[in-house]
Amino acid sequence: MHFKTLILFTALLWPLASMATQPSWTNICPTPDLAYCKGVGKDAHNNSTNPPLLRGIKLGKIIGVTWRPKGSVIGVSPAITSAGITESVRKSPRDAYYYIIDDSSGKAFVRQSREIDAK
Repeated sequence: MHFKTLILFTALLWPLASMATQPSWTNICPTPDLAYCKGVGKDAHNNSTNPPLLRGIKLGKIIGVTWRPKGSVIGVSPAITSAGITESVRKSPRDAYYYIIDDSSGKAFVRQSREIDAK
């Protein structure tokens, strides 16, 4: 892909990405008896439950912990109609605690706490 094409592609699609409605997360910490709260302020790294090539990768800073029941929305990927890509909604596969992670993109995301090492 040529550099000019990449810039044009990014310029056209960036505003669309920001229009998707992202879920908001409520930090439940500090909760004294919740062990996951000890990870707040630390870096989030993929742990050994992830595929081998993804293990140990730093995802960002843990800024909170939230509880998500099975079937609740945990992420939204915007539609890119010009490419025929529809909006994708990710839902929690189980009742679980999730770390709220800031990757410095301006939009926090969540990952199941059991999939993360807080370092």
